[in-house]
Amino acid sequence: FGIKSSCEIYRAQMIIYNRWGQAIHRSQGVNPTWDGRFAGEGCPEGVYAYKLVYQVGEGFPEKEHPGTLFRCRKY
Repeated sequence: FGIKSSCEIYRAQMIIYNRWGQAIHRSQGVNPTWDGRFAGEGCPEGVYAYKLVYQVGEGFPEKEHPGTLFRCRKY
């Protein structure tokens, strides 16, 4: 899971939460991603919440975008 934007991202942080609200993944940079794992193990199918905090340029205010995603496993 990653972000796709029509504008250049200056910096971003992505946090993924499980159904109990526990942060299970954090990544940052210009293109943060999540590979569907927690502690080296593939996470089970289900709905996960995420929060993306990003900035489009130096001096611009940070913006926050919360959302959900459905993780389905390939068998």
